[in-house]
Amino acid sequence: MPNSEEEKTCAQCRHFRRHYVCEGGRRFVPLGRGHCGAPRLRDKDADTPACGRFSGRPEGKKAEKADG
Repeated sequence: MPNSEEEKTCAQCRHFRRHYVCEGGRRFVPLGRGHCGAPRLRDKDADTPACGRFSGRPEGKKAEKADG
């Protein structure tokens, strides 16, 4: 988890949804872009500094998604 306000990015926020592209018709590759769903859809880069609506991702959920 980031230590300071400057280190927080959209990619670390629970509202950020990363976009993917299908490669070779068999696997999805993450892009550096996505969208924010708080409170409405906005396109964002993953490394965009976090806004005032930042809410960190729960550690357990992030681990579950990586595993499966």
